Amino acid sequence: MICFCRNIFITIFCTLLCSFCIEGEGVAETVRVDPLRRNVSKIRDFSDALAHYITGTIYDNYGETDKALSEYLLSIEKYDRVSEVYVKAGADLLIQKETEKALEVFNKALALDAENAKAYFLLAAVQAVGGNYPEAERLHEKALEKDPENITVLIFLADLYLLQHKLDRAAETYERILETKKDNAFIYFNLSVIYSRLNLFKKAEENLQKAIQIDTEYIDARMFLGMIYETDRNNSEAVKQYKKVIEINSEYTDAHIRLGQLYQGAGKSKKTVEHNRIMMRMDVSSKDPYLRIFSLYLTEGRLDKAEEILEEALRKNISDAVIYASLGHLDSIRSNNKKAAERYTIAVEKNPGNEMYKFRLASALMKSGQEERAIKILEMLVASESRIPDVYNYLGYTYAEKGINLDWAVVLIQIALEIEPENGAYLDSLGWAYLKNKETERALEVTEKALEKLPEDPVVLEHLGDIFSVLGQAKKANIYWKKAFKFDPDNGVLEEKIKEFKNLQKAS
Repeated sequence: MICFCRNIFITIFCTLLCSFCIEGEGVAETVRVDPLRRNVSKIRDFSDALAHYITGTIYDNYGETDKALSEYLLSIEKYDRVSEVYVKAGADLLIQKETEKALEVFNKALALDAENAKAYFLLAAVQAVGGNYPEAERLHEKALEKDPENITVLIFLADLYLLQHKLDRAAETYERILETKKDNAFIYFNLSVIYSRLNLFKKAEENLQKAIQIDTEYIDARMFLGMIYETDRNNSEAVKQYKKVIEINSEYTDAHIRLGQLYQGAGKSKKTVEHNRIMMRMDVSSKDPYLRIFSLYLTEGRLDKAEEILEEALRKNISDAVIYASLGHLDSIRSNNKKAAERYTIAVEKNPGNEMYKFRLASALMKSGQEERAIKILEMLVASESRIPDVYNYLGYTYAEKGINLDWAVVLIQIALEIEPENGAYLDSLGWAYLKNKETERALEVTEKALEKLPEDPVVLEHLGDIFSVLGQAKKANIYWKKAFKFDPDNGVLEEKIKEFKNLQKAS
């Protein structure tokens, strides 16, 4: 065994010695041509440099880059004419994030050997890390001039093109790689991603199919192919791919999710629930499958089932804020605003930074008669410069309804309209605030714009009738009240306004 190891070491030593002799040609010539005149000191330095180089490569093989770098620097100190030593030292400096030193060392390597492809490649990496993509691109191309078939350089160059959004050139580079790497599923997969970003979905599909032919259990390729089929609305083929993924790995989460979504889109409720139930078993702490089933039942109008699934989540200690907020939303649909307010209160306690939960709590409180508390929440949201336009509209409209802070009400609703200038409901609110503020002409102008956006909205129609009533145009007012009543026949206030108009007509 000892003799065998010694033979291996001698072989490695001789190989590396040849490398040093080729690059350290001057000393090698002295050794070969005239042994009698050789410089013993230079030979000793050359031998020491080689020893340090070998030691450095051994340290590198064991991942001890600090020690390897020290050995390479000692090698350079003894003999500084071998470019490969600089390249190795530079690579370790890069690992240690000593970028400036690495640049200096790589440039010295190229000064010794302008044909060193590895030095160009690593220099390109330094430039890429520094964000100098054009220079990194130039250096990669220089490396390819020296070593045209180097797959690693080609892959990095393709990735560099992607960083610069040069998708066409990235695709060309991967096609070039495939000329010599036709059996590499990973390359086909990467190329398919690029083609999908170029909206060339047919080409993306072709490359994914080639990747799967090479590696039938390539899950990422099958998932991506399924998504490509979904883009092409070929849902039956997408389902096949996701099912195959689950055959390969029954716990692959995304496949179950996408299958559930496809089944839901196809109206296959039972299968949708089935796949989400599988997800519940795979991740017992995840709220997502419960919420997906809740969404399905809510869409189908099965409110009791929707509530049951979230109550099940709570029993299993999945009590995230969104569970309570979803239950609050369900209570709001049922017009159980007091219960909705209780649910939203818990949601806010669990996630106090969520502005939407606070707004929905304020809305539920307002509808359940807890107006003062609701207004405080809305005012707090306005003070914190919320970007939810409904907050400003709701508070502004509330002020207008109560006949208080009318100038401020106008400002608040205008802020909402700055965020959503085409929102008909906000235009109606502004018109109402103007009317309450005795700016009747402006109220009419804005409310007519609101009616253009919402021609069948009973609130807008009623408000327009009220404006005409204030303007003394009773007949026009009655026309709009009647239209409003047609869309809201249970509105007792409207009914009274129409009756009052009739009585006035009879009296006159």
